[in-house]
Amino acid sequence: LSGAPTDLVFVTSGETGYGQTPDRRVRRLLSPQSDRLVGASPGVRFVSPSSSSAAFLSALNAAPGTDWPPAPRKKTRPLPPVLSVQPDGPAENGYVPGGYYIGLPTPRPWGNVLANPSFGTLLINRSLGFTWAMNARLNPLTPGSTDRTRDFGGERLLFESDGVLWDLLKGAAVYFYPDRAVYLGKAGEKRARVTVTVPRKGMEKRVSVTVSGAGTLWYRVTPTLSGEENAASLVKGRAAGDALVFENPGNRDFPGRMTLRCPGAESSFDGLAGTLKTPVPAGQTAAFSLSYTLRRD
Repeated sequence: LSGAPTDLVFVTSGETGYGQTPDRRVRRLLSPQSDRLVGASPGVRFVSPSSSSAAFLSALNAAPGTDWPPAPRKKTRPLPPVLSVQPDGPAENGYVPGGYYIGLPTPRPWGNVLANPSFGTLLINRSLGFTWAMNARLNPLTPGSTDRTRDFGGERLLFESDGVLWDLLKGAAVYFYPDRAVYLGKAGEKRARVTVTVPRKGMEKRVSVTVSGAGTLWYRVTPTLSGEENAASLVKGRAAGDALVFENPGNRDFPGRMTLRCPGAESSFDGLAGTLKTPVPAGQTAAFSLSYTLRRD
């Protein structure tokens, strides 16, 4: 009606009874004005996977926002209440040899960038921040924002102990250096040390965690793989053993794959966010890796 040429395509499968193919059932829903558009260009079209080539179905599955066969979309399960840790260090803020130390809350998030020419992460003193590959604006892997008052929530590192969840970064003291960030916090009576690094080469963010008491570590990530809000909703993810794998067919500029891995972890994906859970004995270190691979095909 607005003069914009548009195709409306129905992908149908299965039989609904004698003489009642899915195409016919859909046609009955069309208004007389729409019915004359069936088969026109532009117009209304019907596609049957059973009579389509494998190449066509592969292209259909790769298109933004489509899955064949269709899979039900899950809703993100809400987290139980999460507590903030207490800072484990001097109660002051200021410069230290080679870096800066934050032991007191700041009015706004204090940021620190760890990056190489192809990959980086913006950390803040309240969270793991957000991560990008190739281009921070066009290809953020996790949600970022220019709002300086916000605490990024796309990457969360949680510690479960005695039925309680702790956010190991929120409330922690932190040392920011040019090549690393070290967070120190106390989850009840247990001390935690979180170190974040980005190597000089390669597209990887490394997060190592040591806790003085036994428990379970959660690394929870909400992927975007696109700088456009609409395209970010098209992310496809899957749990793969000790890893989570994410792709976004809507990002045509940077078609690639993000992987979150931790040896020995259990992975789960609930439709919008993924979680790696790994038990950690007292005093032992768990190593998480958030990496990106650019697809060449």
